This record gives sequence, structure tokens and C-alpha cells, in this order.
Amino acid sequence: MIKKRFPAGYIPSKKDAEWFINSWREVGKFSATVDAMFRVCQDYPNNNNLKEVLIKCAVIDNFSSTNVFDLYKMADHIVGKHIDKRLKNGDYSLVDDIAKVGQKRTFYSFASKYCHYHNPKKYAIYDSYVAKVLCYFLDKKEDELRNYNTFMAALNDFSQRYSLKKYKYDDLDKYLWRLGRWYLNPYEPTPQYFHREDQSPYPEEDIRTTFWETEREFMSLQDISKWKAAGKEWLETENEIIKSLSSIFTPDQLSLIMYIYEKFDKPSWIVEYGNGINYVRFDDGTIISRDEAIKMLHKIDVKTNGKSEKEIDTLIRENLGLNFNEEPIDYIPMPSIV
Repeated sequence: MIKKRFPAGYIPSKKDAEWFINSWREVGKFSATVDAMFRVCQDYPNNNNLKEVLIKCAVIDNFSSTNVFDLYKMADHIVGKHIDKRLKNGDYSLVDDIAKVGQKRTFYSFASKYCHYHNPKKYAIYDSYVAKVLCYFLDKKEDELRNYNTFMAALNDFSQRYSLKKYKYDDLDKYLWRLGRWYLNPYEPTPQYFHREDQSPYPEEDIRTTFWETEREFMSLQDISKWKAAGKEWLETENEIIKSLSSIFTPDQLSLIMYIYEKFDKPSWIVEYGNGINYVRFDDGTIISRDEAIKMLHKIDVKTNGKSEKEIDTLIRENLGLNFNEEPIDYIPMPSIV
């Protein structure tokens, strides 16, 4: 169920680029953080003052989640490279030089962003999602794009091949990053999210609307690792019904489950959304599958063969003595997950 593909026949286009770029701009925090990174590089354009470079490193690393663990070391490294002339001229080898700090780590994405926010006309941002998209459509390997000159050549090739030359590097990054997160993110979208409808196709009170809307929020989160860890721990400590979800959802999907569960404090949606089985909800909060209720009827020799769903609902009400909501049984048929 993990989605790692584009729809059959998908071709990048100006129309789709506009949709993704506009969707990026609609997320306020994206625009605000990018503006802040451009602003700090405009305020401190030179790179020979350690304190000023350290401020820029801290802002870019924090807002871009590039995980530069020793910012002082990185800032000192940049100052020692005397980069201003190379940065102004758009020297691609500068990205590779900034990225290599010591022998253990290569901060390639950070280096591309540091150069981009100083000189966006010359440098594009390297990001894993951008790289995956380029590799998919240009039939390349990700390791090849770890050389910045090769990465820029691939990006320009992509732009030329799909008639996207009108877009600056900044907008190309928005398109490819959003495109990659949309189709190659390991979190399984609903079919509706996959096809990008603007509104949920379900009634407002339908549990699938809650799932559909909140999933859109979740897909834009920067830090999702804590939700994945919380989902795993939650499965190990909850009741048997919740534990049974481990056979339905992947570990990655459980982070989305935890996000919605904590946001709405409504565990019943998880069981209801499950794997296509209809569930029964009661006023007292008890949740069991409809099939389980039917099995309970069989144990007390109440026959359901040949009965309609409405007749079975009545049998459950009359024989099991459970308190239903206003309707005898409130269950929702699940959509197919693509």
C-alpha cells in the first residue's frame, strides 16, 4: 500500500506546474520561511564574517530541516572557503565544496540551499524529492545527482524537455518538491487526495471527510518521525481491537493514524476506516465489527441467513441488548485504497 509511483501516463506540464506552485504558495508557513531565508542572506550578503555566516547557517538549517549538527563548524568552514566571488559567478563546484565538512558527513542539500538563497538565478535547490522526480523522468540514478554540476544539468534538461523554461529555479523547486511529496511520499493518500479534488466528496459528518481533510494537513508536515514512533508505541499498549490494526496499516501509515487520533481525540474513526469492514458504534463508546455482532447472534442460536441488513440490525438490537445511536447501526462502507 505504500505509494512510490506516478499515475500511469503522467507527463509534467505547465498546467500541473501552476497547480503545484499555487498550492505551495497557499501554505503560509512555506512562503514565510522562504522569505526569511532570502531576507537574512540579503541583510548579510558577504561571507567573510563568522557571526554573520553563523546566523545565516542557523536560519537556513532550521527552516529547511537540513540537520547540520555543528553549525559553528559549518560557518567556520564557509568563511575559510572565501566563497563570495564564486558565489556571485554561479560556480557549481562551490556547492560540493561547502557540502563536504570533514570526512564523515556531506551536507549536500544544505549547501545547495545556502547558495540558492544568496543567488537564486544561478543555483537551484537539491532535495531528495526533487532528485527522485528527476531520476524518474530522466532515467537517472540518485547517486549521479549527488554531483551538483550533474544535478543542474538534469534539472535544465527536465525543464527543456517538458517546456518549463519559463519557470525560475525557485518555482521549479516548488513544483518538483510538491510533486515528489505528493506521489512518492510513503504515506498512502486516499483516492480523492491522490486525484487532488479541492473538497471532500463525502458529507461533512462522514468520518471519511475527517480523514480526507486531516490527511492534507499531515502530508505537509516537516517532522513526521515523532508520529511514526508514537503510532508504534500506541499499538503495543492499546486494546486488542486497536492492536489488530497492525495487520491492516503499515508502520508509516500509523503515524498518520496517530496524528488524526490525537488531533480529534476520536479513536472510533480508526476502526471505522480500517480495512473495509463495517463496524458498529454504540452510545457507550463500545466499538465492535458488524461481523462480530453477527457471530454473537449465532452463538445464541439466532439465525441470520437470508435476512436483509435491516432485519439483521433489528436482531442485533433486540437480542444483544446494546444501546445504539439514533439509527440502529451506524456504519460506513469503506472506499478502496489505491
